[in-house]
Amino acid sequence: MITTTLIPSLVAVLAAPQPNLGFESIEPFVAPPTPVLYALPQEADGYDFSYTFLELGYAQTDLDNLSEDADNYYLAGSLGLGMFQIIAAYENTDLDVDDLSADTFRIGAGAHFGLTPSLDLQGDISWLYTDLSASNAVLEDSGSGYEIRGGLRWMALPWSNGGLELAGNILYRDHETALATSPDQFGWELQARAHIISLLSIGASYIERDGDDATVLINARVSL
Repeated sequence: MITTTLIPSLVAVLAAPQPNLGFESIEPFVAPPTPVLYALPQEADGYDFSYTFLELGYAQTDLDNLSEDADNYYLAGSLGLGMFQIIAAYENTDLDVDDLSADTFRIGAGAHFGLTPSLDLQGDISWLYTDLSASNAVLEDSGSGYEIRGGLRWMALPWSNGGLELAGNILYRDHETALATSPDQFGWELQARAHIISLLSIGASYIERDGDDATVLINARVSL
């Protein structure tokens, strides 16, 4: 009898709504979604022109006042120091007339400035010293002078680890003992350089001074 009465009462108590004890139901914590970061496209860095290099070259100059062409071999170097550079060169020029031979030493300094990622404005000034020897003692001489050069370097056609560079310069030289038609000359220069790999390039130049003396030049350059 007791069991029959107790069980229905217990069921009724459990089924009745429970009193609110002051605690609200706690929702499970859900972390906010992590924002997705997208990298903005970066502008191409362009070509980094080197101003530290060693260069070995050969040039042939057609002198307007002589029937013979002058052959020139040279070794040149440049040391880049930030936006500046120090340049130096040794040149040997031979001419069949009276066995003329000239040794020219060059040292100077320059600066460069990037106008765009593929275009540099650059220029330099050099002090020149030439020692001239010949079979005719009257022609032997030595003296100094200077040369100023300025222009643009443009990476016209870049490729992986290299590219085709074009350059143009305006020149002025004042040097009485130079093998030239006149001691002071204005001129211009056009260059093309194929950067085969990042360290090695082959270049060619055409130089004309006062419309009289014309020089064709080829060289190999190791950039550091």
